Amino acid sequence: ASSITNMGDLERVKPGTIERLKDWLKRYKTAEGKGENSLASESPTSIKEAMELIEETHERWKNLCGKGTGYVSPDHGFWLDAPGCKGRR
Repeated sequence: ASSITNMGDLERVKPGTIERLKDWLKRYKTAEGKGENSLASESPTSIKEAMELIEETHERWKNLCGKGTGYVSPDHGFWLDAPGCKGRR
């Protein structure tokens, strides 16, 4: 893993991984009968953009777990039921 620092390295070290990942991201919900996802971009345009997206997604996850800084109303009807989350019993 220390030899992979960008998308080019990933393709060199693990050929085909990028295409398999894009395919999974597009199709992972189809098993539930939902349509394919459309990706905003086929690849990150920069490391900064990728890190910002990861941080934003992590904040949303924390909010859904009742641990974030953003307010999520207790009556919004959805809490994640995962270890460490508010909805976990």
